[in-house]
Amino acid sequence: MHVHERVAGPVSLDASRSQPAERDTRGRRGFGHSQDRRRLVPEEAALIVDAAHRVLEGDTLSSIVDDWNRRGIRTTTGGPWRINALSALLIQPRLAGLEPTHDAGTGAPVPAVFDRDTHQRLLALRRARRKSPSRPTAGDSGRRYLLTGLLNCWRCGTRLGGITPRTTTVAPHYRCPSRGAGGCSGVVVHAAHADEAARELVFARLAEPEFVRSVEAREQTLADEERAMTSLVTDAVMGRRLVPGGASLWTDGEEIDSRAWGRLKEMLEASARSGNSEVARQTLLTRQRRLCDIGEGLHRGWDEMDLPAQRETIEAVVDHFVVLPAPRLRNRFTAERLKPVWRS
Repeated sequence: MHVHERVAGPVSLDASRSQPAERDTRGRRGFGHSQDRRRLVPEEAALIVDAAHRVLEGDTLSSIVDDWNRRGIRTTTGGPWRINALSALLIQPRLAGLEPTHDAGTGAPVPAVFDRDTHQRLLALRRARRKSPSRPTAGDSGRRYLLTGLLNCWRCGTRLGGITPRTTTVAPHYRCPSRGAGGCSGVVVHAAHADEAARELVFARLAEPEFVRSVEAREQTLADEERAMTSLVTDAVMGRRLVPGGASLWTDGEEIDSRAWGRLKEMLEASARSGNSEVARQTLLTRQRRLCDIGEGLHRGWDEMDLPAQRETIEAVVDHFVVLPAPRLRNRFTAERLKPVWRS
């Protein structure tokens, strides 16, 4: 900061303490502009534009602050960025050219960083966040999201939550929770983009011959296991023959000794303990077989399905999706951002 000094001959130490040097009344430099506000600082202006676009697209202030601090970007005072500082910066009128320069009497506006429409949208978003309740009111279930619980952050692995904006200027989206809520705020994706990409990935998966063969192979394995268990119990009760691979288990006669009964009891109890998982496996296979049989009919009838039916379809094929970082061209979404982890 420039300092003007008044020098009037020798000054004693006490006098110098009582007469401090005059300070520059223009205050500290605003991020994005030069000290006199006549010029933009290109690197800082570009960062402001990017941050504004990210916020309006649903990104969080905390994720932007983390990004800037990680890259070594500092405020004009040399300190790290904070959420409240970035929030206050983005709504400053000077960024839209709505304030004059520091040249008294000229009335010349500062060069704008972004247009006035962007400024108004940022103001509206800030007001909506302050006025709206942080939690839904009683009886308000809010928007339901297709992929709730099915999207994981690529950075921290936390599940993304569906966010219903409090203003129409921001589209509904999925977002990684803040660090205080167990996430990292490191990823955000528009709900419409993610839902469409997930649907198309599921359709493509169902059409793969490898997937159909996988379903058929698992159905065969399950049927073989059921037949083996039935045969085991029948042979044990009737005492007709030895169990293949377990000749020492049964006796050759009609009676079964106590050791064999104990072994059979252990095996049946183990099967019972896994009953829930076996039922789940059978249910999953039934769903997958039905989806394979539907084929193109599923694609044509998707829009007529209600949300629970659509979720059931996706959950039958995918365990979850990993949401990868956004590409450099942030206004373009590609399905490659969703990396499916298939169920088998």
